[in-house]
This record gives sequence, structure tokens and C-alpha cells, in this order.
Amino acid sequence: MVLYIAIAIVFLFALIIASTYQQSCVLTSREKRFVDKKISYDKILFCIIIVFLWFLTAFRSRNIGNDTQTYLNYFLKINQVGINKKYPIEIGYQYYCLILGRITQNENAILIVTATICYLGVGVYTFKYSNNLTFSIVLLFCVCFSIFTNILRQSIAMVICLYAFQALKNKRYIWFILLVFFASTFHISALVVLSFLFSKFLPKNIYVIFFVAIILTFLSVTNILSNLLRRVLTEYDSYFDSKYANSGWLAVTYSLLRASAFVFIVFSSYKCKLDDNSLILTNFVMLLFMSCLGYSVNLFTRASEYFLIIAIVELPNAIMRFGVKRRKLLTFITGFVMLAYFFVTIIFRPEWNHLYPYEFWLN
Repeated sequence: MVLYIAIAIVFLFALIIASTYQQSCVLTSREKRFVDKKISYDKILFCIIIVFLWFLTAFRSRNIGNDTQTYLNYFLKINQVGINKKYPIEIGYQYYCLILGRITQNENAILIVTATICYLGVGVYTFKYSNNLTFSIVLLFCVCFSIFTNILRQSIAMVICLYAFQALKNKRYIWFILLVFFASTFHISALVVLSFLFSKFLPKNIYVIFFVAIILTFLSVTNILSNLLRRVLTEYDSYFDSKYANSGWLAVTYSLLRASAFVFIVFSSYKCKLDDNSLILTNFVMLLFMSCLGYSVNLFTRASEYFLIIAIVELPNAIMRFGVKRRKLLTFITGFVMLAYFFVTIIFRPEWNHLYPYEFWLN
């Protein structure tokens, strides 16, 4: 528990720093020099924390993360018998395991290399595009640490889709589509990111968005949606009778409330430039809609994580557009609530993802 207490203290300190973040363009030359120096320290802090989180993820034991043992077993199995299309694992991830196995048969290699890909990918992206690195690293911990220690193939897919989103923002449509389909070879759920192509058709009125969210939540809670989807998606019929159906409502409710707050913040930030930021708005609308569907099958909450990882950069950037007082308040409250939820769940809901007590693989 000492490890997580220390992590909590570090991130609370980082959150306080993040809430005082200022944009140097509105400052005097003297203040600008001070802020620029402070930002350089924030970059150092960001890099130190990224390396620390990578270390905890890469060198964890097979007992950390509910699915870690399964992924280690598949890594060994694929390298013993080769590719098998009957495995419930996408072909791209199987080749990833096979190629890595040609380099080393050490099962821990899959954890180290995957953690490196994920943290390097999200770290470089965040470092380049975030306007508040300290706040982004707090969000990165809350969003990614649990994911990167558990669902390996979706973690890689999420990082690939992060760059696909940026390609789309730069109007590089072919690259966007190619990256999304490449990500889907690691986890088929990545195809949900193609919804960005329909951003022009999503409502831009916040009242309409929340009305649609209420309808989706009603259909999800009453199982009307489940009965409809199982007729259309017959190959996934088993999911609607599994442990993922009508379960985890506490986590789904938190995800829904969090997404609702994010939508409100982002739409308030870009209210005068909705058309110019349609992709960013679409990201948070899809995050909300996917969260609404989680009551029918909470695997929809997994799908929402593709949009949540984008929020690591886009939410701080949106908040930085507000005035100083509002910016400080939103930064601190948002970060504090997400940190509190993370630590409460690892203590009181350890079955969701086993992270505590932490163990190194050498133990």
C-alpha cells in the first residue's frame, strides 16, 4: 500500500501544479520567462512519471492485471504451435507475439515490449499536443495505467487509433483509415473509431446530444437495445448472456457521469467555434454515447476507451481556453475526482482489475 500512497501524493502534487498552469501568450515578458521555466520543469516531471509508470507496467508479475496470465499463456502457446485462426485473438496480435517470440522466448518480453509501445506512443503524442502536460499526465495515469496492465491487445489498438485521430485532424483520410484497420488487427473494437468519418452528421446542439444520451440509456437499461443487437450481431450473441451483460453498473454510471461532464466542459469551451472543432466534439459525444450503451453490455465501456484516451490531450486543451479561475477549478476537481475513483476502486473493487497489492515479476 505504501507504493500507491506515494503515487497518490505525487499525483495530488502534480494536480496542484496543473491547476496553476498558465498560457504564456497572455503574460508580460517577465512573467513569460517565469512560466516558460516552469513549463520546462513540467516537461521533466512528465517524462519522469511516464518512465515510472512504464516500469511498473513492464515489470509487473503475472498476477497484476486480470488478463495478464491469459496473454502470457497465449504468447507461449502461439510460439509453440504457431498462428491459429481459431484462437479468440486477432490475427495481428498473433503475428505480434510470433515475431517477438523469434527474438526471445521469455514470457515477460511481451509485457515489457507492449508497455514500451503503449507508454512511448501515448507519451510522445501527449508531449507534442497537450497544452497542459501536468494535467495530462494525471489523466494518463487515471485512464491508461489500469488498461495497460490488463488488456494488452486493445492497449496497442488504442495507441494506434490515437495517431489515426491526429491524421484525421490533419485531413489525411487514407492514413486515418489504414491506421484504424491496422489497429483492428490487434482488437476488432478499434473499428468504432471509424465513427469520426460521420462527425458532420452528429448533433452540435448540446441539448439534442443529452436527449439522445437519455434515449440510449433508456434502451440500454431496459434491455431493448440488447435484444435488438443480438438479432443483428448474431456472432456476438454469447456476450449478451455472459458476465458482461447487465453488470458493473456502478462503473458504467461513473463512466456516464464523467463523459457527461466532459461533454459539458468541451462544448462550453468551443461554443463559438463548434464547426472548426467538430472532430474534438465528436470524440466526446461518442464517449458519452458509448458510455450510455454500457448498461446493456459493459463491453461498450471498453469501446469508449478509444475516445477516452484522446481526452487525455483534448480535455486539458479545452479547459485551458477558459479564464484563470474557472480553469483552476475545473482542472483540480476533474483530476481529483478521477484520482479518487482510481484509488477507491483498487481498494474496494479489486476484482475489476487486480492492481493491489502490487507485485514485481521477480517475486
